[in-house]
Order: sequence, then C-alpha cells, then structure tokens
Amino acid sequence: MNNVKALKLSPAMKQFLADESIIILMMGGLFLFSGYDDHVVKLCCLALSGLLFLYLLGRFWFYRSVSWEITRTQIKITHGVLRRATNYVELYRVVDYAEEQTFIQQMIGLKDVYILSSDRTEPALRIFGIPNHLDIISEIKPLVKQARIDNHIYEIANN
Repeated sequence: MNNVKALKLSPAMKQFLADESIIILMMGGLFLFSGYDDHVVKLCCLALSGLLFLYLLGRFWFYRSVSWEITRTQIKITHGVLRRATNYVELYRVVDYAEEQTFIQQMIGLKDVYILSSDRTEPALRIFGIPNHLDIISEIKPLVKQARIDNHIYEIANN
C-alpha cells in the first residue's frame, strides 16, 4: 500500500447471501405456500413473502452502500441507504486487530476484520465480507506505526 493512495473495500455480495439465507429460504417457502387453495392462507403467505422481499431489498441496498477506504492516515467508513453518513478513524488511534470467520464464511471464502481503536464513535470497527486472500491487517499495521510516529503518539507499557 506504500505505492497506492488508498485501499477501497466493500463487502462481497456472497456475504449478503450468507447473512440473509434463512430469510431468503423463508420467503421462498411462503411464496410456495401461496399456491395453497385457501384464499386466506394464500393472501397471508403472499403478504408475508412481500414484506420479507422488502426487508431483503433494504438489506441488499445496505450491503451495497457500505464501503471502507484505508488511507495513509485514516480509515473512512461510508454507509447509509436513505441517509448517507461518513465516519473517520484516525490510524494513530488503532490499538488492536482481529479476524473472525463464521462457519458459512469459511465455506465461501470470506472473513470479518475487526479494528479496535480509542475512537469514540467507532471503537470496534467491523469490516465484513472481505475475501480471505486480502490481508488487511498486514496492510494497516505499518500505516498505524507510521501514523503514531507522525503524531508523536508513544505507548508506555507497565511491565
């Protein structure tokens, strides 16, 4: 990342399918039950499957609206469907990192990266739906070290 101005990330759409798979299956089942002969059951199933479809559409737009941009000095988090918001985490505030994978993420080759910081608005930043082959933490660590040096931030440990 030394030669690149910024690293731009967004969640893979496989993450949406993994997170919302139960709702998708429920919507499909309700849609199939809407073929039932009873008029009341048919209307209820169609109404519920329509509501689930609207929920999934909103979630899909949310996944499409989230992005993270890592620069030499900060992480820029942009999200929002109806109202767009942008938050910034200064890299000198980063204190720890973690990676996590659910069982489904392991199967489809995705992971979540957590960046823990002393920032008040984003103390635990979750970067989700990132492909396994991207090593975000090794990209960020040298930038954090340099940002601390540039801002004269020194950690004092009591051993």
